[in-house]
Amino acid sequence: MNLERGRNEEETVGIYECLETGSNSFFLDRLKKYYLNRNIAKAKNDSKIIELLIKNELTVDKLLNALNNCNIPTSYISTQNIERHSINLHKDGTGWTSEYVDINRISHRKAISEPLSQCISYAFARIMYLYLLDKIMEKYFNGIKSFDYFTAEEIASFTS
Repeated sequence: MNLERGRNEEETVGIYECLETGSNSFFLDRLKKYYLNRNIAKAKNDSKIIELLIKNELTVDKLLNALNNCNIPTSYISTQNIERHSINLHKDGTGWTSEYVDINRISHRKAISEPLSQCISYAFARIMYLYLLDKIMEKYFNGIKSFDYFTAEEIASFTS
């Protein structure tokens, strides 16, 4: 239900078999739409990701620098060795793709193959979503790890 400025609008986010799955999905949907998008847009501007994307100068090294400037540990990105609970960025045929890798090193929600610069921009957002979700869990859920609370598919969906 959206009650902004007196408007009563209903939006179906999904239909679920149980309350737990529905509440998790609703929580992650609201978190992504109303809170994290603002952080990611600001981080992309502050780290010049958008500017570098437009100039087609976005590289993995520049992505790592941007993550460092945002104080995001490099464990959130996998480029050569697949890290647990990370976003894996790799060459896929003629283009590049990113995917969420769960705690068991299983890949979820592989993005479509695209040029490196575009893939890096998208991967930056995915990494930010994952990092911010972990920070929110740490702060508001008594340190429970996101991968212990949400399913891998819920996290993968959230980071997509």
